[in-house]
Parts: sequence; C-alpha cells; structure tokens
Amino acid sequence: MAIILKTLKKKQYAYVVSRRAKGKIVHTYLGPLGHENVTRLMALEETSRQIPKDIHWLFWDIDPQKIEIHTFSKYIIERILELGNEQAFQWLQLVFPTKKIIEVLYTSRALSKKSKTFWEVWFSLK
Repeated sequence: MAIILKTLKKKQYAYVVSRRAKGKIVHTYLGPLGHENVTRLMALEETSRQIPKDIHWLFWDIDPQKIEIHTFSKYIIERILELGNEQAFQWLQLVFPTKKIIEVLYTSRALSKKSKTFWEVWFSLK
C-alpha cells in the first residue's frame, strides 16, 4: 500500500494504491491534499516506512534506520513479540496486519515457548 498524489487543474488529490488479486493495481480516492483525514493518513503512512526511534533499542544488532520493513518483516515481528513493550506492539499493529503477525507467531523458531503462549492467549488462539 502506498499513497500517491495526482495533480488535476493545479489541485492535488491523494489516492491509496494497492495490489489486489491477480496483481491488479487499484487506485482508491482519498480526497484533496489539504483535507484533515488525508493529512492524517499520509502521516501514518510515513511512520510505517521506518522503525520509530522509541523502539530502536530492540534492534541493537542492526541499523534500524536502514532496514527495509516489509522485506525483513518476519525478523521485526519476531523481535517485537519476543522483547518488545506495549508501545512497540502498537506500532507493529499499525504496520502489519494481524494475519501476518499470527503467521509469524506460528512459523517462528526464534520465539520462546513462553512468548508464543502469551501471544496465543493475547490473540485468543488458545
């Protein structure tokens, strides 16, 4: 998902671009650039591109500013589920769908049994 701007008659309009089934790309209209909801969504989209500074301490072994979030999603999700706090988990839920988090929960070898059990209860899987 990404937000793009299109200019029509000297006014800018925001669209969400997403990929649907069979690789079809869909542009969904959000509204004019100055609209309150559009500004909020653009700020939210910007925060989902990088790991917030508040949780950099979880990624001591890499440079958190340079990591590609969606390429290394499994690593990021594992680290936050194993060592993160509430703030880190809130960011995780903003960036990744719950389905992806649960998928990592079930397939990860890096999570301790204690953490897996906790998150299974949290997501009402047990």
